[in-house]
Amino acid sequence: MDIFKKINIGIDIEEELRNALENNITLKKTEWDLRKFAPDGELLDIGGCGEYTIMNNTRCPLIIIDNDPDRYIENKRVKTYDMDAQSMQFENKRFQNITIFYTLMYMEKEEIKNTLSECRRVLKESGHIYIWDIVFGEESDITTYVVPIKVIGKRAASDYCFASNGIYERRDHHFYKELIVQCGLKIFQEEIKDGGIYFDCVYGEEKG
Repeated sequence: MDIFKKINIGIDIEEELRNALENNITLKKTEWDLRKFAPDGELLDIGGCGEYTIMNNTRCPLIIIDNDPDRYIENKRVKTYDMDAQSMQFENKRFQNITIFYTLMYMEKEEIKNTLSECRRVLKESGHIYIWDIVFGEESDITTYVVPIKVIGKRAASDYCFASNGIYERRDHHFYKELIVQCGLKIFQEEIKDGGIYFDCVYGEEKG
């Protein structure tokens, strides 16, 4: 799936991004409050859009993987790896927590399933997988989505806007829940907003 742009933005650039992409659907801006988000232990971030968001709102040791990792991240507690989330080069049950911040919207359904299965494999049995992503309930011939969000962080509030194309199926609560359960996870907490969804997932029954 192609990625058009991943941009930290002000309000004006959201309009520029909409205008640059023909035949797009712009989701309602979703607001996430991360001021109380405080994972402990070693944290793995599945890179896509949220590397800086996760880095700036955590204090624990952080490993970021991405097919195109940001080479400009300079933080002593952070390590970055060029790695495919569908085939991670980590041992089983290594990480206490995993974050996936607006990354699944760049994946097709089978890629999401593979990624969640790998996340379960490298997650400690007492650990958590935190997922933030888009949600919409109507199918459309338009497959390009502009995704504005606002993050209220420990330091400040920031506006972002992302864009993804090639989304062909409806991505509602049931879409994510089905994949989460298929991958041997269960939902511990969830929050659904107009345009965005959040899951806190833990170990569930492993599927054959």
